[in-house]
Amino acid sequence: MKRLLGLAVVLIFSARIFSATLKDAQDRLTAIEEFKSGILSSSPNGFFSDEEMVLDEILSVDPENMTPLQALELVARWKKSLSGK
Repeated sequence: MKRLLGLAVVLIFSARIFSATLKDAQDRLTAIEEFKSGILSSSPNGFFSDEEMVLDEILSVDPENMTPLQALELVARWKKSLSGK
């Protein structure tokens, strides 16, 4: 009987530890999700503003390897991004 009671105590203690660990993991996941949503809501592109994204794309584009239509489409996309439409 004492052995069975000791096993019950160990099981209850283990369940409490598991429960606390699970709660801690859930709290961490919630904090991570809140952090991610805060970053994404501050700017649609995450860390960078629309202006920074367009500027980066302008600096990285290779106009020598573009057709005139591709260039016009790119400029139209930049205009749309910067005007918020």
